[in-house]
Amino acid sequence: MARSLKDGQLFGATVLPDNKTLLVQEGRLGYEEYGARGYQLWGFSAPKAISLEPFNLVEINGVKIPVDTRDFNPLLSL
Repeated sequence: MARSLKDGQLFGATVLPDNKTLLVQEGRLGYEEYGARGYQLWGFSAPKAISLEPFNLVEINGVKIPVDTRDFNPLLSL
């Protein structure tokens, strides 16, 4: 479990065709906070994963909805 935490965030991994392991930041707004609370129950701390930041509000059909502003790029997770 501890290997999936880095800098207060949750990370997963994928194996590339060359058998190297690529770490990728897990989750987006909502999923990440939910998962991080489970980690807390096991005694792990992931403060960045629990934080709602960074997000912006977008309006869809008159309803403001929070969206994660992080750009997902697995190559940046190396």
